[in-house]
Amino acid sequence: MPEPWPEGKYADPEKARERYEAGLRVDRAARAELFRFDTGEGHTGLCAALVAAVVVGWFGTPAAAALWVGGPVAVVHLLASVFAWRAGLRGRALLGRAYRQTFGWLTLGIRSTPGRPRRPRPPGCQWPVAG
Repeated sequence: MPEPWPEGKYADPEKARERYEAGLRVDRAARAELFRFDTGEGHTGLCAALVAAVVVGWFGTPAAAALWVGGPVAVVHLLASVFAWRAGLRGRALLGRAYRQTFGWLTLGIRSTPGRPRRPRPPGCQWPVAG
């Protein structure tokens, strides 16, 4: 059985649309915060990828390290670059965003600088500011 509208039987479509859009804004803000990495997190992720490559190369072969670590990292970096380019970024901003997105997720959410809060976005800025 469908849930009743909070406004009653004759719900106002405008208010329903406002509630829906407010819920979408909250969801998008949470998703943006989840995938927002700073440069320090990118550096930590790069170190994790290098350690993984060394371990795979140590116990296997350098070719295995390139295939099993370098290959997926290259694919993720290429995808991050394409998405940043489609978002309108070019040049250094594109490379920085792709770097942070490629290696930031490798930190598994561990802050590289736990005491430092993230910088706030400037008014009107729709993309995270580089850390």
